[in-house]
Amino acid sequence: RPMRIEKLADIFFRVNRVFGEASILVFDGDGKQIAKFKRDYLVPGEMEHIVLPRKLLDTAGGDSLTVSIEEVQA
Repeated sequence: RPMRIEKLADIFFRVNRVFGEASILVFDGDGKQIAKFKRDYLVPGEMEHIVLPRKLLDTAGGDSLTVSIEEVQA
């Protein structure tokens, strides 16, 4: 519900397995990537946090967001 966000949307989540160097990807409801956050590692025991500005959400298509992890292959 982007209309309920004043300036920033804080998103918190945990991964379900250990990841080495990876990127957190955010896709809009139309499948278009709208954000990317690089991380050195991700582990289930640590809460992950990303921030999405309201302006970014206003330009997103569809009515949902998908957050996924893409691990860098060595």
